[in-house]
Amino acid sequence: MRNYITEAVILKKYRIGEIHKGLRIFSREHGLMNVIAHGAYKMKNRFRIVTEPFIHSRMYIYYNPIKETNKLNDIELIDPFEKIRKSIVKYYTASLWAEFLMDTKAGGNEFSELFDLLVIALKILDNIEEEKSVLISLGFLIRMIHHMGFMARDIHCTVCDKKIDKGEDIFFSTRDASVRCRICKNTTDMKLSGESVSFLYSSMDLPLGRLIDETHEISSLFPLKRFVYVKLESLTDTVMNSIRSSGGIL
Repeated sequence: MRNYITEAVILKKYRIGEIHKGLRIFSREHGLMNVIAHGAYKMKNRFRIVTEPFIHSRMYIYYNPIKETNKLNDIELIDPFEKIRKSIVKYYTASLWAEFLMDTKAGGNEFSELFDLLVIALKILDNIEEEKSVLISLGFLIRMIHHMGFMARDIHCTVCDKKIDKGEDIFFSTRDASVRCRICKNTTDMKLSGESVSFLYSSMDLPLGRLIDETHEISSLFPLKRFVYVKLESLTDTVMNSIRSSGGIL
């Protein structure tokens, strides 16, 4: 199949030579792929403004079996998500999602469900108030970790295997995000309040759009953010550059 069409979200762009643009995309049908948009760094090139990160489009691609490369022949915009690129908070938020997807190879599972989840999350992020970005970000990251099989729907203490109920305080390691109950906690563990645990469970069960209706003081989400970010770095065994380079934005 040399010519094919795929629905995709651009996760990252990079320069190839002086004028060509490399794209790391997440395809609904094929997962993570590299695509070349020839001449896209030229000022008057038709691909220049439609091949930016987080744009959702339908791509018409030619696969070269000799060079094993994918060339962008045409593109049809579905949703540009312009407001994400105009907000530094939203841009860093979406960059973190993209980085985790790339680092985990999108979980290596069936891609369509995760792709649809990403598109829904980007649509919500594009339209919500900036201060609520953290809610949808945590919810999406938790849902993505769960979808990839890295977090069970029922949370258990890693020491005694006690099931942690919704609304119950838990404690977690700031090294690998392993969870412990009140009895088994270590002195160095960080507390996750019952409210945060409820949000954790809701993120795996509720539609993403419902999470932004949850009432939370943003400052109260710091331990949950720390838990999720430690979990991300534990799973990828690497430093998440989006977090480290955000200057505290994330």
